[in-house]
Amino acid sequence: MGRIEITGKTLEYLYYAVTLAALVPLLVILVWPFDSVADLAVAVLLVSLALATAVGLWRRKTGRDPQHLGTDEDIAWDPIAYPGQAAKDRWLKAVRRLPGDDEDD
Repeated sequence: MGRIEITGKTLEYLYYAVTLAALVPLLVILVWPFDSVADLAVAVLLVSLALATAVGLWRRKTGRDPQHLGTDEDIAWDPIAYPGQAAKDRWLKAVRRLPGDDEDD
């Protein structure tokens, strides 16, 4: 009997599929007869969540999701609040100032 391997990517895609599959019926059940402005607001919210999920899945699948953790664009990059990041930043600056070949990095 063969082993079935489930990778993290497979679980991630399964999560996206289940989320999208749950949002569409929820949209139909909750807001289909547009009786008030609140129904319209809920519909816009659920449709925007479904679109954001679909776009996120597409970006991950095509490899267009940027990898910017630990860079200046990272929203959580704060060397003052996180001493570990400040120490890493100082260490990287010190290594860049060292004389010698760049091949030793």
